[in-house]
Amino acid sequence: MQKQIRIAVIAPNNVEDMELIVPIDIWKRAKFIVDVMVYDVKSSFNLSYSMLKVTSGLNLKTVNMIQYDAIFLPGGPGYKSYLNPSSIERDDPDPKLHNSVKKFFDDPSKWLVAICAAPIPLLCILEEARNKDLSFTCYNDPNIIGDFRENWINKKVVVDKQVITAQNAGCAIDVALATVECLAGAELAQEIAKKLFIDYKGVHNYPILN
Repeated sequence: MQKQIRIAVIAPNNVEDMELIVPIDIWKRAKFIVDVMVYDVKSSFNLSYSMLKVTSGLNLKTVNMIQYDAIFLPGGPGYKSYLNPSSIERDDPDPKLHNSVKKFFDDPSKWLVAICAAPIPLLCILEEARNKDLSFTCYNDPNIIGDFRENWINKKVVVDKQVITAQNAGCAIDVALATVECLAGAELAQEIAKKLFIDYKGVHNYPILN
């Protein structure tokens, strides 16, 4: 019997619409359990383009993160919020997201996923001891990439160790299918892609972009 995959989606205010919604849709098609948790506001957050309000009763402080196989950080204008403790744990010296990200990185059975600008706070949270040799991609802007330029790769999706990163909102389907492949196998990822008429070539076949 195949293991039930669980993904924790951490959503700050002003999260990018496609980067949140598209991966959730793909993962639901894969029969994953996907929980969306409010981050820097208490019970709801806005999508950055449509300004639609999303409400969730889940937050980091009350959820046991150990039950999840992956943590997903979507990007958007609110991506810097990941660098700070969530609004409900301002006085906590050990922010739960930061602690969980480090624990997931150190656990070979767990995965970290981030898209667009969100890989940068992810790398900052991991700190140099963990991120030193980690290849990644993110939004192609020198001001965002900053000091991480040496390990940045100009691809739509990069998978290194148990970290999956993608470049921008246009890669939302790619990062979602790559996550399905890494967590549940290439066969399932290809099955979903075929039903959606997507030419998915697999996590190790993304070319360098011009």
